[in-house]
Amino acid sequence: MVLCIKIVGYFVFLVVFEVAGASITDELKSKAFSLYKNLAIGARRLKHNPGISEDQISFELYQKEYPEDLIHIDIDDLEIFRGTKSKIVFLVHGYVSNSKTKQVGELKDTFLRLDDVSYVINVDWEKAADQLYYISALNTYDVADIIAKFIINLYRNYEVDKNNILLVGHSLGGQICGFVGKIFKQNTLELLPRIIALDPAGPLFSIRPAHERLNPNDAAIVEVIHTDGGVLGLSDSCGTIDFFVNGGKNQPGCKQIDLDDIIETATTPLICDHIRAWDYFLEALLNPNGFIASKCLGTIYDRENCNGETVSMGDVNLTAEGNYYLETNRHKPFANNLSD
Repeated sequence: MVLCIKIVGYFVFLVVFEVAGASITDELKSKAFSLYKNLAIGARRLKHNPGISEDQISFELYQKEYPEDLIHIDIDDLEIFRGTKSKIVFLVHGYVSNSKTKQVGELKDTFLRLDDVSYVINVDWEKAADQLYYISALNTYDVADIIAKFIINLYRNYEVDKNNILLVGHSLGGQICGFVGKIFKQNTLELLPRIIALDPAGPLFSIRPAHERLNPNDAAIVEVIHTDGGVLGLSDSCGTIDFFVNGGKNQPGCKQIDLDDIIETATTPLICDHIRAWDYFLEALLNPNGFIASKCLGTIYDRENCNGETVSMGDVNLTAEGNYYLETNRHKPFANNLSD
């Protein structure tokens, strides 16, 4: 067996080769996480140059009538939204990512198919996200401040009902959404209606107090989908409703390396659990009945402890509270009402 370790930002990539096949064990994954967590925690005292400016953030508008036509929005001129009664969805990507990723594009298209959504805005903060992890993590508040300015302007000056605003973010994007909610509340003394955080980032944030990370007070409803808790995502409840998919940590079908495609798949096992939150949520929007979750008692999220009331993870109007558990298939389609 040969073990290779590579550090990029805060990711520690492990590649394990064996004669009969290849896999990443939970033990190796845990050791890798401990390594990059210690590096990140040690670096958190380093100062960065905040000053994330508006021209570093791109707001890319797509409309239901023209789903492929991109319009770059100036946050000081939002006349196109004046008085709209339709929902406006903001999609916020995560670390070392951008708005052009497949997951963001697919989720944008899916939202525009929903009856009450006319606008989707992809928030591209690639320049601030493509830094060493601790720098990108520190940048999240500055990015959120600019998004919040956009939303507050809509609310105060363009007759947009705050209840028509929906924020969806993955990883660091989930933490950004939480900060947007905080800033909106500070400036208006009101809550945004809903935040949906897809496996919100854990490193550096898990050690912060609640008011310095995503928490249940950031919006009237804070919906969280956990898929990589304790590694790249937060392991504990941090919303008004938390979904612990397959227990919220290790996702079935992840952690495999294709020996015929080493370059493409060598790093996938360590991020597979984390990005599954995108895939599950996307599919749940299209097939809500395939992602039925059961309410849990206690803090162990498995079949035995979670057999209470049921809700759909794909219901974007959900008002239930508490911790919920559901299982998925190993591969697409993930909906558990379909065969594997």
